[in-house]
Amino acid sequence: MMDLTQILFEQRSIQRDDENEAHISDLCGCDRATWHRRNGHVPEPFTAEKLAQFAIGLGYEREVGDTLREAGLDVKTGMTVDYLGLTGHPDIVIDDKLLVETKTTDLQNPKDSVSLHYAVQAAAYALALSIEDAVVLVKHAKTHIEAQYFLKAEGYREMIEERAREIHETTGAGMPPPPAVPNPISPWGCRYCDYRMCPSNPKHAEEIRF
Repeated sequence: MMDLTQILFEQRSIQRDDENEAHISDLCGCDRATWHRRNGHVPEPFTAEKLAQFAIGLGYEREVGDTLREAGLDVKTGMTVDYLGLTGHPDIVIDDKLLVETKTTDLQNPKDSVSLHYAVQAAAYALALSIEDAVVLVKHAKTHIEAQYFLKAEGYREMIEERAREIHETTGAGMPPPPAVPNPISPWGCRYCDYRMCPSNPKHAEEIRF
């Protein structure tokens, strides 16, 4: 009898073959982790549970796109963009004038305002597509509450351009490792980092070398 969970785990573990590139999602991440990835260092493998969690987020993205399309809206999905030398994959564009970034969270109730790392990513995708307006649509997994946060992409341009410069200046192949300092946009990032060779990682293992 086939092991479906193993098949799912193996398929979800396949890389996208763009690990050496700088990503739009790196705007919100730690430059030390980006440097490790772009220089070919191997992170702690994702667990089956973590990959299943990612699949829930992807499933929500697809469901939102399909439902909006069924509602008669002009919906575009499956895009790849390049902005300021950063590659990325916007979730959804409606009528070529609204960028939709979908997120799932374990939080029970919506925040009063959008999380900065969500906003920066959505704004970067919108700017890459010359779209003025963006919305972050957040699904709360435990309560199933959906919250929407509209934003103007232009308001984040300066921050995004500065972060893109920092990424290119510090994380390219052959460059020395940048300081192991959390990104102010996501200061909690070290708790979830998979590069255990970094001394700032709570799960740091000195025996892991790069």
